[in-house]
Amino acid sequence: MRTFLVVLCLSSFPFQCHAEAWVCPPDIASSDNGDFCGAAHAEFNANQADKRLNEVYRQLLSEFPTKEERQPWITAQRAWLKFSDAHCVAALSKFIGAPFTMAEMEHSCRAEQILNRTKELERYCESCSSHKP
Repeated sequence: MRTFLVVLCLSSFPFQCHAEAWVCPPDIASSDNGDFCGAAHAEFNANQADKRLNEVYRQLLSEFPTKEERQPWITAQRAWLKFSDAHCVAALSKFIGAPFTMAEMEHSCRAEQILNRTKELERYCESCSSHKP
């Protein structure tokens, strides 16, 4: 799915897909492709949030010199990943058949979960405070 959206973005529409920003031109946003814009924008935001989460997680793990000290964090992160996925599936099940794009909602839920987890990990990460956006 992600590859499809990237290929579609790069080949079919005059989107500006950059690492720093997302732009959906008004002519596309107001057309029948507006749903695509919303879903692709939500996916972009989730991917950006995921990059930040991975950065914070790696920094947090680096504060523990031994594998034994890192293991509880690794276990917790794996459990969080399962929870986060299950949470978004449950949350979206309430809206099946709704008039808005399920892909957009899925990515928005994912982004929200990731942002919350990032804030959580930052509270424990001493070296992360100087790198907060």
